[in-house]
Order: sequence, then C-alpha cells, then structure tokens
Amino acid sequence: MSAQNQKNAVDTKVHKIVIQLTSNDTLVHKATVKQIHNILTAAPKSKIEVVCHSQGLSFLLPAQSKQAAKIKEYKAQGVEFMACENTMRDQKVKREDLLPESGTVPSGVTSR
Repeated sequence: MSAQNQKNAVDTKVHKIVIQLTSNDTLVHKATVKQIHNILTAAPKSKIEVVCHSQGLSFLLPAQSKQAAKIKEYKAQGVEFMACENTMRDQKVKREDLLPESGTVPSGVTSR
C-alpha cells in the first residue's frame, strides 16, 4: 500500500481512543492537548475521550487548568472530557466546580 493510500485509510477510519490523565503536571496537560491535536490531524474522525482521575482532575478545574481554552475548542470538535466521580468524592469536588465542557464517569479506570 502506498503512503498516500495508508494516509487515506487512517483519515477515513473511525478510531476510538481513551486517554487517561492522572498527573497534575501542567507540562503533561500541555502534552495531552498536543496529542489530541496530532490524533485529530492524522485521523479527523477519531472519537477521543480524556478521562481525568487522581491528580489529573486538576486538568478540568478552572482555577488550576491552563488548558481551558483548548478543552473548549476540542470539546466543540467532539472530544469528550470526563472527570472520575470517585476522585471527585475523594477531593470534595462538585460537578459545578468543573469546567462546563466536562462530563463525569462513575470510575476513571472503568469509564463507559
């Protein structure tokens, strides 16, 4: 298969990708946003879900996230951003404390 045919095959296939984010390191958050960009560039029809649990919950907290604008941009493109309800309970974070683009899942390690 030629390189062009391989590229076209990737472009048309629907990939389902879950990214688990467990770090509160803003450089990891920046890298996660870059990964989303790269995935959507290579395979624009991809279905991406970012699940934040443990210390990664900070990615979805307005006071802590440095990526809120990118989260909003990618949410508009269909990327799902989910917070783990177990982590939310442990950290005493309420649904209304999250970025409005966020959803929740009962458990970050078992997602939907």
